[in-house]
Amino acid sequence: VLGTDNPDTLITRHELARLMADQGNYAEAEAESRDILAISQGVLGADHPETLITQHELARVMADRGNYTGAEAEFRDVLEARRRVLGTDNPDTLITRHELARAMAGQGNYTGAEAEFRDVLEARTRKFGEENPDTLTTRHEIARMMAGQEDRAGAEAEFRAVLRARIRVLGAEHPDTLITRHEIARMMADGEDYAGAEAESREIRDVSLRVLGADHPITLIARHEFARVMAFLEDYAGAEAEFRDVLEARTGKL
Repeated sequence: VLGTDNPDTLITRHELARLMADQGNYAEAEAESRDILAISQGVLGADHPETLITQHELARVMADRGNYTGAEAEFRDVLEARRRVLGTDNPDTLITRHELARAMAGQGNYTGAEAEFRDVLEARTRKFGEENPDTLTTRHEIARMMAGQEDRAGAEAEFRAVLRARIRVLGAEHPDTLITRHEIARMMADGEDYAGAEAESREIRDVSLRVLGADHPITLIARHEFARVMAFLEDYAGAEAEFRDVLEARTGKL
């Protein structure tokens, strides 16, 4: 009806690519996003808000595939344009700053990433409140940065505070809530509380399987962590079987 280059057609393609990424089909999502971006830049222009949404999504998928250096460069381009077009405190600008910090962290720059996250947290708290889901996402990432810099006690305390808030705001079985529970279970294992980590990881895995499905990225993260704890408990056969299932599911998606 509208044609392949119509802005509404491109918006639908963008949403399709985003759903592909959310299900872990990163290779397909990246290819789709690159195609949409090329058309959007020609039809709408490089600084059009819809073009920048697609470019942001492309960078996010690049990061999901482990290309943190490329993703950081792409995010910086989007951030410069969004600041110019939308303003510093626009929600979309803050989303790009948040994802830029994640790409920095993926390269091991935890100090720089934490500083960026804290700036985003200040802006999101001021604009949206302390228990807004986006605010809680940034707090979760700050806790990850603290853990990456060996502040285990501070990180665990922050994760537990975020978990309590996410349960109140989102519910116990929301994917974001499960991700925070996963981080706590991982810290328990790293602190050699293997029995506690095994029980927590098993429950997270079971909820993820029921709510999200066996091949969802969050389920695969939970299953990987459960297998890791099984290995710590010297159940090597069970751990290997679980790791092989996760490997098979992940292969081809990245």
